[in-house]
Amino acid sequence: MSETRLIATHLPQFHPTPENASTAMGRVVGIILNWNCWADTLQAVASLRRSTDVMLDVIVVDNGSTDDSVPELQAALPTDVALIMHSRNDGYAGGNNIGIRAALARPSTGAVFLMNPDATVEPTCVTRLHEFMLQQPGCWMAGPKIYDMARPRILVFSPVEQLPDGRWSIPGDGAPDVGQFDLAAPTAYVTGCALLVHRAALERIGLMDERFFLLWEETDWCARAQAAGASCWWVPTALAHHAGSLTFKRGGLSRAYEYYMERNRLLFAELNLPGAVWRRWTFRAGRRWLRAVRKLRQPALSVTERDHYTALKHAFEDYMRRRFGPYRR
Repeated sequence: MSETRLIATHLPQFHPTPENASTAMGRVVGIILNWNCWADTLQAVASLRRSTDVMLDVIVVDNGSTDDSVPELQAALPTDVALIMHSRNDGYAGGNNIGIRAALARPSTGAVFLMNPDATVEPTCVTRLHEFMLQQPGCWMAGPKIYDMARPRILVFSPVEQLPDGRWSIPGDGAPDVGQFDLAAPTAYVTGCALLVHRAALERIGLMDERFFLLWEETDWCARAQAAGASCWWVPTALAHHAGSLTFKRGGLSRAYEYYMERNRLLFAELNLPGAVWRRWTFRAGRRWLRAVRKLRQPALSVTERDHYTALKHAFEDYMRRRFGPYRR
């Protein structure tokens, strides 16, 4: 059932091995994807531009915003920040891929730093990630220690371990930071909230798979890098802060969130996990679909319950019908 992987095309020919990739770094290009949140994007840009001791350029991609984002960004962005205006919302994967292509068109680009608009970074964050990538052979993706912006010293991302059944263990998620994760460590994936990607990864494994549209795309990306022989790392000396998902909070899109989580985890499993694990995941999703169908026949459901079961029903049906990309129902 697996399909041909979507990969980057028309990229410069540069294929270092994981062993020698760290010797080929150049400038870092920070990419911030905006969708109807221009004020937060400006705050993210300001924090990124305060980065120290690293050669850094910044690109903002407007992903088909329907508010005043474009004129506000045009008026307020510094002149040395590039603004790319895209006519439609192509999701996290598609929107960031636009920025990545622009970054790779610059021969000086050695790495790309993806950053959510609802995040900020400490001035040394990108520098610490960059230095670590230079020193760690085979490191193609690296992410910082991330705190909850509203609750200082509460972790929202820590090293991730993949369990034999394909699930993940993230012991630091929501835990107070008391130094328990102060050593750099390999991680099963790095969150796209703040993610440094080596050019070698982009040219070896391609861009993010746009079928995901939103959620699981960076998890898939990291799995592909590791399958190619590279590694992903948690770098706790690099610090960032995250306010949470503005896309879902502001849009009231709980149904969309559950839909993408359910559909895309199945696509991820199909592409990256052993066949037996993928089949178990699909079987369990089928059971959730059947329960959702039964629940939706009940007239007394609350709005929240109806949204939940509708999302599960649509997600499984669309996965089985190979309907990927944006949630169109």
